[in-house]
Amino acid sequence: IKARLCMLHDEWFEARRHFWLAYVGDKTNVEAFAGLIEINEPPPRYLIQGLLDNKSVLATKRSMVYYLLAQLDELEQDYDQAFDHYQQAKRLTRQFSNGNDFFNQVNINTVKQVITADAIADLTVTGHSSSQPIFIVGMPHSGQQLVENILGRHSHIDKASERDCLREVANIETNTVGTHKSLYPYAFTDLTQKNIDEITSYYLEQINCRTQGIARHVVDSSIDNSLLLGLIAILFPHAKIIYCKRDAVDVTLACYLDSKLALANDLSAVAALYQSHEQLMQHWQQQLLLNFIGVSYEQLVAEPESTSLELLQQLGLSWQQQCLISAGVDDIDDQQALQRAGYEEVGRWQHFSQHIAPLLALKSQ
Repeated sequence: IKARLCMLHDEWFEARRHFWLAYVGDKTNVEAFAGLIEINEPPPRYLIQGLLDNKSVLATKRSMVYYLLAQLDELEQDYDQAFDHYQQAKRLTRQFSNGNDFFNQVNINTVKQVITADAIADLTVTGHSSSQPIFIVGMPHSGQQLVENILGRHSHIDKASERDCLREVANIETNTVGTHKSLYPYAFTDLTQKNIDEITSYYLEQINCRTQGIARHVVDSSIDNSLLLGLIAILFPHAKIIYCKRDAVDVTLACYLDSKLALANDLSAVAALYQSHEQLMQHWQQQLLLNFIGVSYEQLVAEPESTSLELLQQLGLSWQQQCLISAGVDDIDDQQALQRAGYEEVGRWQHFSQHIAPLLALKSQ
């Protein structure tokens, strides 16, 4: 915890010291080594490898050890070995994952069938007049974190303090309305004005708990927003939607290699998820009367100032220099800050092209 706090304040030497102290105090502390790699201070390989031979390391933690070895391989540009370690990590992740994530629980085709323009027109309800929320949508690793950090630097924008708040609404609040008493999206058709008023008041209260309501806009970049756009359209019809897009192979590879995404444990599965997400976003753009603002990840990285300026203009905000986060830096502290801000390598997939046939097939579609 002390190391993470030091990272928040760019105190890299102290962060390194606390990570090593954590390891010295507990030789099975996989998280300590993960932190060292995160701040570009990787521990010796033999220490990481030794965790696999340490019987005190829980089986559920061994997948993280393979992830660490894979990251070390990438730093050393041994991409074939890295991919092998990523796959070993994924096999263990599948073994211990319960699949309890929103993307797996909610059927995208069902969402498209239930929430349509006609279904919305049949609802005799009025959403909240607030334009304070800004919702960021897109596949994981398509630039949401980077966009959120750029906007969060603006004096009139803050980040949502409760990132799973809308998901809670979908799973709990709508579960209690109407006669179906079922999870999102089925209860959507039973929403009443009282439900709308209670849900929007609750949501605005939660996202403003850190800012005391003084921010003109609050950015919500929850991973579930793409699925929940139908609900968002009813709750906050004046909200702006930032749709982040990235190269299909790069974004699906990033999802696959992400140790925290249980929804992406198989190459074919993550390719299918990408296709479903694309179809869902096409559905929303055709069916919902929302203000969509498109942001290309590659353009944002290549032209950060002009792209950020255009984004702010579309949000009705003036340019502020502190919003600029540039990828063209050489200083190691700046590089660490960029990683925390959400920058990822463009064209990373080329290092693993021999291993990702199901993802490469997306390029021809």
